[in-house]
Amino acid sequence: MSLFGDTVRGLAKAAASRALSNFLGDGGAGGDITLSCRGASLVIPITPASFECAVSNQNGKISIENAGEYNMMGKTGLKSVSLSSFFPAHDYNFAAAGSSTDPYSYVETLEEWRTGGYPLSLSITGTPIAFSCLIESFKYGEQDGTGDVYYTLELKEYREIVKTTDAADEKTGLKQRPKRSWLERTAATAGKRMLAGQSPMSAITGAMASSGLTKQQAGYLDVYKAIAKKGGVKAGDLIAVGKNYISINGKHL
Repeated sequence: MSLFGDTVRGLAKAAASRALSNFLGDGGAGGDITLSCRGASLVIPITPASFECAVSNQNGKISIENAGEYNMMGKTGLKSVSLSSFFPAHDYNFAAAGSSTDPYSYVETLEEWRTGGYPLSLSITGTPIAFSCLIESFKYGEQDGTGDVYYTLELKEYREIVKTTDAADEKTGLKQRPKRSWLERTAATAGKRMLAGQSPMSAITGAMASSGLTKQQAGYLDVYKAIAKKGGVKAGDLIAVGKNYISINGKHL
């Protein structure tokens, strides 16, 4: 490969790298792109000629008869950043300070992070871009005979799943119990418990009688059959009956 060809390619690479650095500010000294994972950091050695950060909202469309289509506002999606540049095999004067000239050392680090099972942190100086991320894809290879390794790195935002708990009462510090329906509250406080040695039919008819229902309203035999199909009753069970419900130990049948 000719010296002239190497010089032309080097100048082209330098111009592309400076373009983004100048755009980000600091006269080409800023615009550092840094990836880090578990205390280790990697500064992208050659600033990409361009980069793109994308994010979308999880909106949903609904159609209402006689009204048309509506767009319902959703929560934000995940940010993604695409980086394309090269890892240098030579000591270019436009590379970040302290850059290695072993391009595959960068590849090895990114591969370790990609398969390591831990999120990365991405930051780009001169921009508001700074968030945890995962490597979605990593493509690399040589193409111009210089030994430089060209790559495309796709990063997507990582968010931890937050476990929610019931809010505690400010005065007592105790967590609130789930709200119960009227039926569940009634079943828990009303009714008759089946006594040891008492027949299921007797317990059920006693519960019905205590509810104030007449024999015709209650339909004793039908109710007994329904309870028997659900496993019957035993001593200690709380039986509650109303016009529109039957429950055993607060469970609606």
